[in-house]
Amino acid sequence: SDGDIVPDTYFQNIDSDVKLARFMCYVNGLNGYSAHDNVNGKLTADIDMSHYLWLPIAVKDPSQGTNPSPYSGTFEGGGHVVTNLNTIGLVGYDRYGFIGKSSGATVKNLFLIDCNYLGIDQSIYGGVIAEMNGGSIIGNYANSCESIWA
Repeated sequence: SDGDIVPDTYFQNIDSDVKLARFMCYVNGLNGYSAHDNVNGKLTADIDMSHYLWLPIAVKDPSQGTNPSPYSGTFEGGGHVVTNLNTIGLVGYDRYGFIGKSSGATVKNLFLIDCNYLGIDQSIYGGVIAEMNGGSIIGNYANSCESIWA
């Protein structure tokens, strides 16, 4: 059906705010999905996220009591723009950005405009990726994001 998540070896085409939110839930293991840290995503349109509060991809969710695996897939922005990506600081969440934590991931051709990350003490912030580990690659990106400590 429209917007279904596909196996990890394929790219999930993302052309709406709903599909980007669903992609995040799929990676993070939320809303009934099992966690999939290596699924690939590809933007096929510019996306305005002003109707959502963003929970970063691969971020600790205290309600689950565990840290998810770092994101290790490929996210191809396709030169598209994500606007109005906003997070809010919540107790127990520790990384704020489009992606919270990565290891061996590739993120490219992604543009973030008018993003706001409101976190709390001891948080790690990054426009595209808050914490990069294990050979993660980020290329051809731009962001206009503001990080604010509460």
